[in-house]
Amino acid sequence: MYIYRLRHIYDNADYDLPAPLTLGYFSEPSKANEAIEHYRTLPGFQDYPNGFIIEECALGAVDSMPQVVYEAYFSFSDEEKIYDYSGEIGVYTSEQDAKKAVSNFKRMNRNNIMKSILNQEIECYSYEINKQEGEWCKTGDGSVIDPS
Repeated sequence: MYIYRLRHIYDNADYDLPAPLTLGYFSEPSKANEAIEHYRTLPGFQDYPNGFIIEECALGAVDSMPQVVYEAYFSFSDEEKIYDYSGEIGVYTSEQDAKKAVSNFKRMNRNNIMKSILNQEIECYSYEINKQEGEWCKTGDGSVIDPS
């Protein structure tokens, strides 16, 4: 099964690479495109109307649309923000799988980049489905699930 992540990227002069902002997950690309049209009318997004990206995310073998999906990601930077990089670890249908992926990521990288970077964030967010809209939104206030 696939779901579709909508992100927005904009040019930020303070950083070498733009940081993508996840706006939500959708059951169909057409629903993500509808959301793009809405976001283009909002302040901030109006300044970067072509910065939207739709990404297909595989959820593996699931029989029905999950009620909640979990996004695990990482972010590394040095004190001066000269080096600033973030990326996705994955999208999962269970909190347990997301935490396991985070644990594996930490284990595989503990003697590499994680050893030398000052600022590290490795987090999991949950997104709960709105069945009528066929989209997932950050749960509650967007609080982070403890990935440890």
